Amino acid sequence: MSRANNFVDEVQSETRKMWDSLNRLTQLQREWTFGNYTNTLEADITLTEYPPIGDLSDVVNTTVTALNGLIAAGHGTNITKVL
Repeated sequence: MSRANNFVDEVQSETRKMWDSLNRLTQLQREWTFGNYTNTLEADITLTEYPPIGDLSDVVNTTVTALNGLIAAGHGTNITKVL
C-alpha cells in the first residue's frame, strides 16, 4: 500500500477515534452533572492515586464544552466528511 493510501487510512482512523472519544466524554459530562459528582465522586474513589477532582471537572466540563462548541461551529461537518 502506498504512503498516500496509508495516510488517508490513518487520518480516517484517528478522526474516528477523536469523534468517538468526544461522544463518550459528552456522555460522561452528563453523568458528572446528573450524578452530582462535584460533591459525591471523591468519597467513592478507592484508587491510591488519581487526578484532583477539580482537574477531572475541568476536562469533563470546561474542555468538553469547548470542544463541542468547535463541533457546533462547523468542525463537525469537516469531521463527518472523512469518517
